[in-house]
Amino acid sequence: MEAFIDTLRDKMPMTAEDGLQAMRIAEAVNRSLLESKPIKLNEI
Repeated sequence: MEAFIDTLRDKMPMTAEDGLQAMRIAEAVNRSLLESKPIKLNEI
């Protein structure tokens, strides 16, 4: 997530797919914390 934010700040090239992947990772992290178990990205 930090790399994604740095990309926004530095205005480096980024695609919508990059943004979507960052959101999927963040969602998996949140669900993992709530459910106390690993969450696979293909479950998001």
